[in-house]
Amino acid sequence: QAAAAAAAAERRYLSALAAIAVAHTPAVRAAIAAAAEVDACVARTRLGVAWRGVVPRVGAAGAILLRQARHPVLCLDRSFATVTPNDIAFGFAPNDRAFGFA
Repeated sequence: QAAAAAAAAERRYLSALAAIAVAHTPAVRAAIAAAAEVDACVARTRLGVAWRGVVPRVGAAGAILLRQARHPVLCLDRSFATVTPNDIAFGFAPNDRAFGFA
């Protein structure tokens, strides 16, 4: 008799907990998605630090100037020093003297 009562109480509690979990499913999913985004940002940051990366500053017009840029994939199987760096400009006029491309 006592065992049956305990089992019934356990079922009630588990049902109540399941109902609470179902009611909070959207919030839990949103929290998991946010945690995954934070984890991805941390991973990108750690990789960037390990590869001595720099986050480019984007100008007001969306222009980006990269000096001594190296493609990260090329650095995977070679020494960082052996990958040839390049200067790359996006969003600038051709021969723009202000950035040394004339």
